Amino acid sequence: MKVFLQVGKTAVVVFWLLVLANLVSPLSKPMDVLLNVLGGVVLLAHVVELAIFGNRLRGLDNLTSHRIHVLLFGIFHLYGVAHPEPAAALEQPEPVAVPAIEEPGKAEVEHA
Repeated sequence: MKVFLQVGKTAVVVFWLLVLANLVSPLSKPMDVLLNVLGGVVLLAHVVELAIFGNRLRGLDNLTSHRIHVLLFGIFHLYGVAHPEPAAALEQPEPVAVPAIEEPGKAEVEHA
């Protein structure tokens, strides 16, 4: 899984470098517009991912850094982030065993 995440993050970095290079020195006519539009769509998708999965990042240290990584890498960063355990879930009491109640007359039938 880690290899998949690293390959995905590397592909996203190459994509963003192409988008930035296209802004500095535009490619030929149909490709420059297509790359700019595609970059905007990917950025919008990452903003939507941040809005949907933002609660998943709240318990983590350095929240701003994680948000920037989600904007850059999207779901590839979210898969690599471990779920923080809520404090209430860690301190739950152990369940108490309740003794079974036997029906009257049932024990008599079994012995006969």
